[in-house]
Amino acid sequence: MEKNYACWPEGWPKHLNYPNRPVHMFLDYTAERVPNRIAIHFGGMVLTYGELQLLVDRFATALSALGLKKGERMAIHLPNCPQFAIAYYGLLKIGAVFTPLSPLLSPGRRSTS
Repeated sequence: MEKNYACWPEGWPKHLNYPNRPVHMFLDYTAERVPNRIAIHFGGMVLTYGELQLLVDRFATALSALGLKKGERMAIHLPNCPQFAIAYYGLLKIGAVFTPLSPLLSPGRRSTS
């Protein structure tokens, strides 16, 4: 299907070249390059990339120890908080399928998408 670029901003690329690597490797790469740079600032909590990577690795190890395997689905029921990012990257790191659930939905309400 051909895309319509009639309203596309002049000078902006029409295609993006994504590296062929898993998403969790971007966190690993950034934590290696700039471990002390702030990754997450949430309320009064600050996590650097090095700290985030450590928490992600610990969560991934715990999930593996519990028997979660590559390709299995894991539902995460969290609001937008640091633990959400830790769960997201941890699940990706072991190859599990990340399935977010919204805690903002009321009981009995179903998503239409």
